[in-house]
Amino acid sequence: MAFFATTMGKFVLLVVVVVGAGVLAGLTIGLPLSMASRSSDDVVQLDHSELAGTFELEEALLNQNDLPAWQEGSDSLRDLGILDFGWCGRELELMGSEGGSQARAFLDPFFKGGTAFVLSEAAQMGDVTAARRYMEDITSALTSCDDWYDEDDNHYLLEVENRDPPVDAYISRAVSVEGEQIRRAVSFFQVGDVVVALQYVGPGDPPAGLMESLEKKVLARVSPEDFPDLAEQVSGLEEPPEDLPATTQTTTAGGGSADESGADG
Repeated sequence: MAFFATTMGKFVLLVVVVVGAGVLAGLTIGLPLSMASRSSDDVVQLDHSELAGTFELEEALLNQNDLPAWQEGSDSLRDLGILDFGWCGRELELMGSEGGSQARAFLDPFFKGGTAFVLSEAAQMGDVTAARRYMEDITSALTSCDDWYDEDDNHYLLEVENRDPPVDAYISRAVSVEGEQIRRAVSFFQVGDVVVALQYVGPGDPPAGLMESLEKKVLARVSPEDFPDLAEQVSGLEEPPEDLPATTQTTTAGGGSADESGADG
């Protein structure tokens, strides 16, 4: 079973794990806009040099307060990271990362008929330059092809999603494996000397606004001055900035169930 030790094998192993958890066989990934194609005036330009070393790596991961009704996932889900996945056939390594990456997974309790989950990863790259280089590499990989085949002849298809990035160093795509059904929504972004990856995995698209909400919760925790409207609402911030506006949101997602993630939309 040496194949499962490869990055492509890890992607296929995801199907095995999800199917074993009760999801219909299949696979599609979602990853939004590229760094090269952002156009929104709302994109926050982070001062990565100032942010480097100002937060613990664990703060860049999702936590239970970000998804209060969700259940923490098993180690088998945490092992299905995408930071070192072979996008477009390229082997991406976390060169310069200090101690590799950390990950945390949560199972969606609102999903009916199977299992859906969110996996968050964060890697401390050692310095801002190394983090920027990784973002350049992952952007180059994700914009270098529309499809590719792995060594087992699985056919991967890439497409762009029209979703505005929240920060300057950011990349996302939609990807599917031909003939499969499970969908994944994935995004990558840089904060200081840390690279963050988020993915939603399930038989359908994530609830509207979920990925945007989770990205901004992480960003508000590690860079509260840039996201003051959310800084009060995320855990891990000991002293929120003063004069923050009070905000309350009530949304629905997944067929009318309350979306306790705080997702917009």
